[in-house]
Amino acid sequence: MQNCRQLNNLSNGMPSRQAGRLLEKIEMLSHDVAGLKQTHKLLEVRLNAVEALTDNIPILQHHLRDMKSELESQANELISTDLIINGIPENTEKACFDVFKSVCTAVGLQTPPVREIFRLPSKQTNDSSARNENHSAPQNNNNHSSKSAIIVKLFSAQVRNELFKAVAKYCKASKKPLSLQDLGIDGNAQIHIHECLSKSNRELMHHASQLKRQSLLSSAYSFRGRVFVRKDKGDKALPIRNRAEIDSIVAAG
Repeated sequence: MQNCRQLNNLSNGMPSRQAGRLLEKIEMLSHDVAGLKQTHKLLEVRLNAVEALTDNIPILQHHLRDMKSELESQANELISTDLIINGIPENTEKACFDVFKSVCTAVGLQTPPVREIFRLPSKQTNDSSARNENHSAPQNNNNHSSKSAIIVKLFSAQVRNELFKAVAKYCKASKKPLSLQDLGIDGNAQIHIHECLSKSNRELMHHASQLKRQSLLSSAYSFRGRVFVRKDKGDKALPIRNRAEIDSIVAAG
């Protein structure tokens, strides 16, 4: 009020034209100040909202980790009964089921019922069918196009694990891996039987296998859908969830 009186007194001593211009400028400045105050209030509201979101980031990150873990568990559950037979030539006269039956016979196991059995294409394409999206043949340095993986879908994970144990027992007793000759197929090439892994764990396994070939890890393997690694012989095998964990183990002294 006092400022207004001073301005009125000041304007009374000025020519009317100058006084009018002064009052116009004062009115414009008052309008600008009011606008700045309103902008300031809006910025305060936005700042409070950002602070609230920032406070929730750890909670959201925790929920995201839980969701990823649940998704991975479901992916592993979907393929927990599946296995891969790798190294069987495509030109063999044996059908896929006959190959699987020969594997079981070779390791002394009665052939269990099969839900589904099929051979993956030699060359994976981007438009592969959805039923094969959770399976991938292990990397082969020789990359023989005449061989492709056979996927076997059993009825239970227990049956699959019994087969793995029988194969391990056979290889230990014979002191050699399974070969085509063991299945009654011409040739001495080795065949490998693996469990199926989810896409993320396949990528982890591939990364861990590369580090093993570089002698940065002593071992890398999968068990019941999870990837395990050892830094040095005699170390406890550690379960791995992401590449950062593998790299951390490798970097440890």
